[in-house]
Amino acid sequence: MEKLIIEVCANEYEMRDDNPHVPWTPEELGADAAACRAAGAAVYHFHPRAADGAADLTHETLRSAVRNIRDGSDILVHTSLSANRQGTDRAVRLDPLRRLGDDGLRPDFAPLDMGSSNMDLLTRDGRDFETTEAVYVNSTGTLRYLADGMRELGVKPNLTIWNAAQLRFVEILHGMGHFDAPCWLHLALSEGRAFSCHPGTRAGLEAYLTLLPEGLPLSWAVRLVGASILDLAPHIIERGGHVAIGLGDYHHTEDGAPSNAELVQRVIDMARTAGREVATPEDAAELLTGARRAEVAR
Repeated sequence: MEKLIIEVCANEYEMRDDNPHVPWTPEELGADAAACRAAGAAVYHFHPRAADGAADLTHETLRSAVRNIRDGSDILVHTSLSANRQGTDRAVRLDPLRRLGDDGLRPDFAPLDMGSSNMDLLTRDGRDFETTEAVYVNSTGTLRYLADGMRELGVKPNLTIWNAAQLRFVEILHGMGHFDAPCWLHLALSEGRAFSCHPGTRAGLEAYLTLLPEGLPLSWAVRLVGASILDLAPHIIERGGHVAIGLGDYHHTEDGAPSNAELVQRVIDMARTAGREVATPEDAAELLTGARRAEVAR
């Protein structure tokens, strides 16, 4: 069985109303990433934020965040394209990766969501929709463009799967030569106010696993938006998957409002109980890219 990769979904666009430990600024992200690495995480995913928590899509903030993370530890960097905030222009979505590369700060991974999805949320009481027009558009042409562009830039795509039908699309694009093996999949689940993905249950996960394309070289992780993944994590670990966890996906107030590093430690404890070895950043880079960490960083 593969060594367990723990990825931190650090902040997304979450505020601090429910958990004060959500990192926002480049300095906070750097410190949080270092703490997560010390706890045992291998990959760190984040969205650039301003000091008041607002989304900050300037290149200066993105560059500062990546530099702070890289200066603090050897954790693998999974940045964001922020496409649902910036629109769907292909070149605009790829430009942050290109500019980071020009700065000598090329990230290890970037997200590639394998289809279009409704991004609306329910109200907190679940009786109505908070929004009704939030659509994340990822056309076939856009995804082919981004996949080829990421390869050109030396960035491994993190293929986020919102429903089982998108697994077939991964297989098709891989067959056409747009993805290098192995494919790195994030199987997305959702609960609570978020409803775009499979439910965050064993049945929701198994629906994905039953339909993983036979013969497609891949590794898979699971993330759960809108609820705690901690109850499902032992099953993910036993099934050979990897775990993506963090305050960007859920506040975990019922778990004591932990920090991201404390969440990583809880998954580490589960892995030890299951007898599964945990991957270092170098292990993860070799598994997902076939290259040692120093080679990936070049």
